[in-house]
Amino acid sequence: MNTKPGNKCKLEDLIDIKHFQNLLDKLNVIYPFPSAILDNDGNILTATAWQDICTKFHRKNKECEQACIQSDKYIFDHLEEANPAVRYQCPHGLSDNAIPIIIDGVHYGNFFTGQFFLDDPDMDFFRKQAKKYGFPEEAYLDAVSKVPVYSKEQLDNCLDFFNELIAVISESGLKNLVEAEARKQIEESEKRYRSIIQTAMNGFWLVDMNGNFLEVNDAYCKMSGYSRQDLIKMGVPEIEAIESPDEITNTIQRVIKKGQDRFVSKHRRKDGSLFEVEVSIQYQLENGGGFVTFLRDIEESKKAEASLQKGEKLHKTILQTTIDGYMQIDKYGYLVEVNDAYSRMSGYSRNELLMMNAGELEAVEPSPELREKIDEIVEKKTHRFIRQHRKKDGSLFDVEISSQYLPELEGFVCLIRDITERKRLQESLSASLERLGLATKVAQLGIWDWDLKNDNLIWDDGMYSLHRIQKEGLENLNESWHKSVHPDDREHIVNIVDRAKENDLEYDTEYRIFWPDRTLRYIKAVGRVIIDSNGDPVRMIGVNYDITRNKEMESQLQQAQKMESIGTLAGGIAHDFNNILSPIMMHTEMAMEDLPPDHPLQLGMKEIFNSCKRARDLVKQILTFARKRSEKLILLKSSRIINDAVKFLRSTIPTSININFDNRTDRDIILADPTQLNQIITNLCTNAVYAMRKKGNLLEIVLDNENISLNKVKSVSTLNPGNYVRISVKDNGTGISPDILDRIFEPYYTTKKSGEGTGLGLAIVHSIVLNYGGDITVESQVGHGTSFHVYLPLINEEIPGIEDNRIEIQKGTERILIVDDEKPAVDIMQKMLEKFGYKVTSTINSRNALEIFQKNPENFDLVITDMTMPDMSGEILAKEIMSIRPGFPIILCTGFSDNINEEKANQIGISHFILKPIAMSELSKCIRDVLDKLQR
Repeated sequence: MNTKPGNKCKLEDLIDIKHFQNLLDKLNVIYPFPSAILDNDGNILTATAWQDICTKFHRKNKECEQACIQSDKYIFDHLEEANPAVRYQCPHGLSDNAIPIIIDGVHYGNFFTGQFFLDDPDMDFFRKQAKKYGFPEEAYLDAVSKVPVYSKEQLDNCLDFFNELIAVISESGLKNLVEAEARKQIEESEKRYRSIIQTAMNGFWLVDMNGNFLEVNDAYCKMSGYSRQDLIKMGVPEIEAIESPDEITNTIQRVIKKGQDRFVSKHRRKDGSLFEVEVSIQYQLENGGGFVTFLRDIEESKKAEASLQKGEKLHKTILQTTIDGYMQIDKYGYLVEVNDAYSRMSGYSRNELLMMNAGELEAVEPSPELREKIDEIVEKKTHRFIRQHRKKDGSLFDVEISSQYLPELEGFVCLIRDITERKRLQESLSASLERLGLATKVAQLGIWDWDLKNDNLIWDDGMYSLHRIQKEGLENLNESWHKSVHPDDREHIVNIVDRAKENDLEYDTEYRIFWPDRTLRYIKAVGRVIIDSNGDPVRMIGVNYDITRNKEMESQLQQAQKMESIGTLAGGIAHDFNNILSPIMMHTEMAMEDLPPDHPLQLGMKEIFNSCKRARDLVKQILTFARKRSEKLILLKSSRIINDAVKFLRSTIPTSININFDNRTDRDIILADPTQLNQIITNLCTNAVYAMRKKGNLLEIVLDNENISLNKVKSVSTLNPGNYVRISVKDNGTGISPDILDRIFEPYYTTKKSGEGTGLGLAIVHSIVLNYGGDITVESQVGHGTSFHVYLPLINEEIPGIEDNRIEIQKGTERILIVDDEKPAVDIMQKMLEKFGYKVTSTINSRNALEIFQKNPENFDLVITDMTMPDMSGEILAKEIMSIRPGFPIILCTGFSDNINEEKANQIGISHFILKPIAMSELSKCIRDVLDKLQR
């Protein structure tokens, strides 16, 4: 907000607070709506319909008030974003709005509307709140029930009204600001006159009703020999040499009765001598009454009296025109008198001006037009015109001249006002209007004006551009506009306009239009009705602008919020789920180790182990989808992964469906996680099979390359130009309805029956593809099948040779301390490691583990700890252990944690970071890697 330098006015100085309080009170009777006007210091100037729930409860409780203060801070911090108001819903469920009050470009205060609900209040929430803060429940709920509930339309209408009210406040404030500036000039003028009085030759008194001095000037101090400090402590009787106190009282009464008086008296100087003065006294009623007194040393003033009387008329004229320049011109055009104001304007001294002709001050040679004006002044006595004068330094300035011909002076008296700044401001205003027009064009705003009586609609160029309607050759603008509006919105627009005309309201609404190419756009329309003196609507004006991009951003925000919710859910279940999987995997592996290779249970054990690994991979996919973890991507040939997926699919899908993989390229290396790529193919094919339950029998998977150029970016919006691997999954099933096509990638959205799908399949695919820097598109026609196209960035590198990933069980004899709050995990891990030859101590309490280590830190070679445990986390335990034995090897395990990752674990000195569930072979290798590294 702008603040002009030197402007010290406050809001209450510029507007009639009582008037606006009365106005808002009356408005509240007609239509109750909480409101208040506050200045920038937070002082409440007006308040109407203030709710008991805030004044008697929320603001009374110190703890509860913190939320209110937070609401206030948010609103104040976002005032610059007001359009037209800052909107905020406080933690207590009430809505607040604030509109800044701007006067002449300066932010003076704010108009608050608030303490209402936009939806019916949740009374259970407020019962809990009453209990939380100790409010009397019945009284508090009664206060809640009295808080008004407004619809968005009611709120928008009220905000529009208050915005206009603020415009009135600003206009009133601007007038008062101008008056304040004028008063300031008067005060400065009074200051100058006070200075004149202090430096005047005559004495001056300001005396109260009791005859005590309130003010004296230097001239009287010199006359009397007293200092100003001496006189301020004295009264008239102490210096009066003729009249007694009673006579002085009589004189005061006489002056009060007459209003003024003039007489001669004698005063006594400080040294005791007397001097004669002429006293001119005037009674003033202001400020409890008093006397303004001028005192003239008669002996000194007699010499100047004659001269003073001779120039009295001229001086009065000059005093009346002291603000502007003044000059007296004789009938030949020569300057006879000028004042200091005009000397300052022109840069000439008074003496220089008195030697000049008025024509010499003109910027150009006097023209016949000027001579005609002079003749007109002589004939009509007065005239006002604008000219341009030249200063002494040669620069020009614009002046407005008010001239009067005085026959008795045989010349002209002129008042001259420098209007250079005023003209500059006018030119600046014109430039601002031009900039506004340009800004409107750049912002793609459309302005319209509708003559209701003649049904004549006028558009500016912006409106034609918004609607893509050609101006040339258009016969009926109203009809063309109506046709461009979405059919479902036409009745709504008509109702809004009719309601505005009937109730003299402004309106603010949205509607959809079609461009000639059938592109759908969203339009924001703001308008108001103009009525004539009879109260009849005669005109509507308004502004339209395209908000399609805003709608798209709202949709993206909703999608992001859904993703955040899923992320929270995924992170919450991952830790516990992985803790469950770990002992299952380890028990299964141990059983497989204990059983002979040809034992009948080996097959079952392998299935259990593989299922655990698939469950582990599923958790990883969910966490990756929810942005809770990032997989380590590797270079791979996508055709190999697709081949493997197709082999699996052939044995799982109905035999009535033919599946065909068509590899059209040998350039298919991408950076991806093989499990996730398999998941992409499996999910898309599973959906295709589902779509062919009633119709269709062909599932096609096509792998080829696609070069995305700049021209194609528009159709595949999220991709950067470059080379891509394109995986297309096509079916000839039932197809997807257009009304749900835009929602198929939303989490939890599914058209399947309960129990047939979660709605996460396509959402996971979409998340993985975007995470790889790719995109996925869909084409579908009801009854003719669906095609999904996955674009993944092509990598121009070769894949290194495939390594043998089999991990053998590695054994040892070192001493290991195991810490995990899950007893099944501790038991199986201890049993497994002891089988491998290690000496194991275990505990399910992290603080107990620290005590065990503190007692005998040299008795251990390695600590394996879980991350998430009550009392003390694995991270803190690791730091405590390393403070006892710096560099001690620690393996940190976690199912999932927002607080730790591999990078952070390495930074604090943890030897190895491993994610649950942990296979026996993986853990044995990890232990040996850590211990063998220390021995090198």
